[in-house]
Amino acid sequence: MQDEPATLRQALAEQQRIEAELRATIAAQDQAFRKLSHRLKNNLQLVISIVSLRLSALRDPASRHELEDLLSKIHALALIQKKLHDGGRLLAVEFDGFLDELTAVLERPQAARRIALELEPVAISIERAVPLGLIANELIAMATATADQTLTVTLARQAGKVVLAIGPIASAALEAPGRPDLGMPLVRALARQAQAELTIDGAPPTVRLSFDPDPPG
Repeated sequence: MQDEPATLRQALAEQQRIEAELRATIAAQDQAFRKLSHRLKNNLQLVISIVSLRLSALRDPASRHELEDLLSKIHALALIQKKLHDGGRLLAVEFDGFLDELTAVLERPQAARRIALELEPVAISIERAVPLGLIANELIAMATATADQTLTVTLARQAGKVVLAIGPIASAALEAPGRPDLGMPLVRALARQAQAELTIDGAPPTVRLSFDPDPPG
């Protein structure tokens, strides 16, 4: 029968071995993620370059508008990827930081509206960040193109929910008929994907998306 000190030493050695294996596994996963993230970044930049070259050759206003809209969405995706990589988290995005950078891009000097931000620190899963990021991009683009007053983008925790609110947005822009991949049809489809409740209130209207906070991780 082994004495107690020897048994304790064996248990300690086994625990240290398991911890070392776990650290090695986590390090390998982190390295693989960073390689994948870098490859994704390069691919997105390549797509942006191709679309930009095509856009520079177009003269038809309608065709240019469609490509500019596509380019805006790709930039939003690239920004989500950047925030995911910069944040050092595998599966979550600091969404307040994303909105801050997105509005800085969309608030161009020639834009008709100033954008005011009221952002609380909120991290959300990458599965939810992608559709919500595209929603924010779409609503801000719609708003900056249709009015001349300050647009407010709010991200806050309210009554156990996370609420993203963007407005006011001209009613004409929200009600305009169009293709399912543009405007409010796209916003509603993405809200379902993000499992977010969409409401429109006020005059002129503000669009609100409410969803359960993601668990920390």
